[in-house]
Amino acid sequence: MDLQKFLEIEIYKPLKSVKRNFKVIDSLIKKDSEALFDSKFSSYVNLFSIVFLLFILIIFLRIFYLQVIKFSEYKNLSERNYLRGSVIYPSRGLILDRNGNFLVKNVPYFFIYQNVDKCLIRFANSNNFDKCIEDLQVLSKSIEIDIKKISESYFPGRIILIKKNLNKNQITPFLTDINSLKSIDLVVVPTRDYLYEESMSHILGYVSESSNFDDKYEGKDGVELYYNEVLSGTKGFTQKKYDSQNELLDTFSGVSPISGKNIKLSIDTNLQEFAYEKLKNKVQNTKDSTGGTVIVQDPRSGEILALVNYPSYSIQKFSDGISNEDYQELINNPGKPFFNRAVSGAYPPGSVFKLVTAAGILEEGIANPKDSIFDRGYIEIKNYRYHNWKRDGHGEVDITRAMKVSNDTYFYTYTAGFEDKKGLGVPKLYDWANKFNFSKLTDIDLPGEVKGFMPDGTGKVWYLGDTFITAIGQGDVLSTPLQASVLMSYFANNQKAFKPYIVSEIDDKIRKNQILYSDLMTWSNFEIVKNSLKEVNKSGTAFPFHNFNNRWGFESAGKTGTSEFLKKGVMKTHAWYSGFAPYDTGEIVVTVFLEDGGGGSTDAAPLAREVMDFYFDRKISVDKKKSPFKIETKN
Repeated sequence: MDLQKFLEIEIYKPLKSVKRNFKVIDSLIKKDSEALFDSKFSSYVNLFSIVFLLFILIIFLRIFYLQVIKFSEYKNLSERNYLRGSVIYPSRGLILDRNGNFLVKNVPYFFIYQNVDKCLIRFANSNNFDKCIEDLQVLSKSIEIDIKKISESYFPGRIILIKKNLNKNQITPFLTDINSLKSIDLVVVPTRDYLYEESMSHILGYVSESSNFDDKYEGKDGVELYYNEVLSGTKGFTQKKYDSQNELLDTFSGVSPISGKNIKLSIDTNLQEFAYEKLKNKVQNTKDSTGGTVIVQDPRSGEILALVNYPSYSIQKFSDGISNEDYQELINNPGKPFFNRAVSGAYPPGSVFKLVTAAGILEEGIANPKDSIFDRGYIEIKNYRYHNWKRDGHGEVDITRAMKVSNDTYFYTYTAGFEDKKGLGVPKLYDWANKFNFSKLTDIDLPGEVKGFMPDGTGKVWYLGDTFITAIGQGDVLSTPLQASVLMSYFANNQKAFKPYIVSEIDDKIRKNQILYSDLMTWSNFEIVKNSLKEVNKSGTAFPFHNFNNRWGFESAGKTGTSEFLKKGVMKTHAWYSGFAPYDTGEIVVTVFLEDGGGGSTDAAPLAREVMDFYFDRKISVDKKKSPFKIETKN
């Protein structure tokens, strides 16, 4: 064999073998690569399919949520964009006094509102109020408005009060501008005109817009608040259809408003005005006095004929919209003009409370009407003296004289017990106070009444001195002037105290009188206490009434009170008087309270006498003319 051929054969033979092996390996690698690619591609396809299915599922769930679960909500939203209602305000019920005189009237005024939904441009994730601001800018050319302040309160669905209490003459010059602005509405609102804005403030209250953004006006105090549902009536409305550009397409008939019901008060306006002026003058001319109240009540029915407080405030200013300056002046007034002392003030009643103590002493058999003590001006126990208000004493004192001269020592003795005299004790006195409705509401139809307080001797460490001062209506004992008036009404009306009230009629439906408490005493004991009240006015501590019988030809009765309290470390006094006339028929009860106002005999009783004289002077002069002013008892 040729050498060359041999070499080629021997050299390339293994090479060819290697080449064949590489081809086999290459083939295997290619097959593995193709298998791997097929596997990855299949995984990608599966992942994409899962993601796609999840996406479809999410869309489906979102559609289901919006169109099924949230269907009602979005349907309402859609309809609100399409159909919008306009409010028609009802006439609020009128308020009259007992003689049919108007105390408040409705006066139609124009209110300008901006309805944000009518100018709102909605986006997917935000809202644009530019068009609303443009409407304000046009309106500001005619009337003064604070665009920045108004725009800061924008949110969808908001209706904003722009101006209120505009009369026809004020609105006429820019009526065309208002009508041309889509988001601006002109609404006629029957607002209140109060004819007695200060003397009646704590009785009537006032009406103002709601603090919530609900396009509503409501009573804020007095009978306006207490009888708000009766007086307010029901709003009416009309529906209007708009397109997507807020263009009015059509107006549908709506619901007519229903006027509020009229109410008649038991208040006599002339008596109310007189009592207010006298109280105002008294407080202003009494050193250190911060305020007071006068209540005039018919004990035969419970009707309140007059209820005045001083200081007072203008309810008309609040109805019209009081300025911040005027409001700050009122809330910083130390006399607390908003405070209704007659029903919301709780004070130690002083000697007026002795009626309760006297009833308990007699009814529990602690003393009989003829039992007496000798008062030397004090009781001394363990070198401590508990003084009578008259330091040198009243001498021999039974229950009638104790009431007449307002002796303290008698009530110390027969409440706490002293020497050979047994005492009523605080638990029994507490029971009798509760029988006379102390620590309870009278439930008068005015907001803000408080209960007062009567201690039972268990709420703290109780000392003998606590029993003494509780017996004479001081210390922890607290009463409202109204509770004192009802207490005196019990004795004026021969053991029947009626629930006091302000509103006597609602839409000609007359209120039925309700007894609050009655017949708590035996008749003989009752007559003893009642007769002692006559002695108080005839020749006792109520000296302004000493000549009452000479002037009017019939007797009166009553009780003075001077209660002590600490004010900035200094002992001060409240002045009380509560009494009635005529003695036999009990037609009128007058209760006077002067906060930090001196003494019952010297300050409260003279004012009560003036009020009582005014009442009987008018009554007698009108009776002569056969006028219907005469107060009749309701059964």
